[in-house]
Amino acid sequence: MGKIAKSAKRLLNKVVNKSYVYDFMDDPHEFLQTFFNFTTLEEYLETLKNWHKLMYSDKIEPVTNPANILFDHKMTCNLVNAAWLLQFQEQTVVGELLKCSPVDQERYLNEERAQLKTYPKGLTKEELLDPYHVVKNSFSTFSLKEYHQYLYHWLNESLSTCRSTDGQRSNKKIYRNLRKLAGSCWLILQRESGNITLTAKPHDRPIFKEEKNTVIGETPEEKVLKLLPNLKRFMDAISPLRLNISLRKMLVDYLLYNINGLPTDAENVLSDFYWLTDFVDEIQENLVTTFE
Repeated sequence: MGKIAKSAKRLLNKVVNKSYVYDFMDDPHEFLQTFFNFTTLEEYLETLKNWHKLMYSDKIEPVTNPANILFDHKMTCNLVNAAWLLQFQEQTVVGELLKCSPVDQERYLNEERAQLKTYPKGLTKEELLDPYHVVKNSFSTFSLKEYHQYLYHWLNESLSTCRSTDGQRSNKKIYRNLRKLAGSCWLILQRESGNITLTAKPHDRPIFKEEKNTVIGETPEEKVLKLLPNLKRFMDAISPLRLNISLRKMLVDYLLYNINGLPTDAENVLSDFYWLTDFVDEIQENLVTTFE
């Protein structure tokens, strides 16, 4: 990863921490491993269900276990943080699975379901095939900041002696998203950490043209080769080094302009900036000499 991309990541870390407090982790898989070693998926979903019920209970009683509620709030916040970071992780097993034919995908899911004692409920077949899409879709509905705000509201409601009916519909949507996020994170962890041992992994068998329901098109490598002439024209028009400098100035201007308060889409803007600078760094480091 280039220097500009690393600088963007550090700025993203500082800006997000400035907006609201949460624990930033470098490796979401490591946290998820610790999380699901501490509790099973079923136990956590039951905890989440009871916590959600507590907020809408007509019968309000003094909270006898505030420490447990505080702990559940902290763990859920960290689970959301890990899920948010998963969007930027490399997809290995899931990526290979999506390249398979529908027949092989169905066989993979059946073997996986039979091998694992626990299996996520409430996810469609498409979501089971690509749990990363569930994660990305969850954060397209609510931002990371909004998840933390709602969870803080849940915490207050759970410990309060009175209940508020404001935002109940949004709270239920958050609850459904959290259940899906938990199931998706658990499934990603099982696949990417090698906890599943199948008789045939997705990439062990190629897709043949005679298979039914299989769309044969250009390979990713062939598509990339078609882009090379456009990339050369781009590099002839502007040098990657100059573009990096310009992008850095744009980021500084953006942060200074919003110094008193970041807009609601700041996470997306800074994330896009991070990946763009990383791409430009790769061009500068690996492709410049190719066209010289």
